[in-house]
Amino acid sequence: MRNCLFFLLLCVQCTHVPLYELKVEQGSGSAMYEAGSVVSIAPQLDGALRFVAWEGATEVLQQPLLAAQVFNMPAKDVFLSAYRLPNGQFSFKYEILPIFKQNCALNGCHLDSNRLTNFTDYASAIVSFTKIQQYLISGFMPLNRVIAAADKKAILSWIESGMPNN
Repeated sequence: MRNCLFFLLLCVQCTHVPLYELKVEQGSGSAMYEAGSVVSIAPQLDGALRFVAWEGATEVLQQPLLAAQVFNMPAKDVFLSAYRLPNGQFSFKYEILPIFKQNCALNGCHLDSNRLTNFTDYASAIVSFTKIQQYLISGFMPLNRVIAAADKKAILSWIESGMPNN
């Protein structure tokens, strides 16, 4: 009986809760965590950079476009990276393409059209950048819609910065 009790105590002492690694590039929160732990992450920013989105294992995040995040650590290692850009520079993937999809890539306009350029990806959007710029400035486009001034400014700034595919 005494040997069994000793063995039981030894087994209890030997068990440990597995830890999983959270690695956060360009931000804070990197450490080892138990599954289910509440974890906070935030991007590292300075006056010249702004946060755009989280990249990597974003399935653990409810809203990857929000800078400050709190989530429960899953039972696996997680890698996240804060995608940052200089102030005044816009991301095609996270900022410009969503504007195109909301205002331009609509049925009957720039979506699956035989006569109009589709605005559903980078390659198709840059083909028409001169017309996009001209029509936005003149107010001709988007037809029958009002594009938000901030969205218009973002597209024009993206064009003026050389239309980076970022």
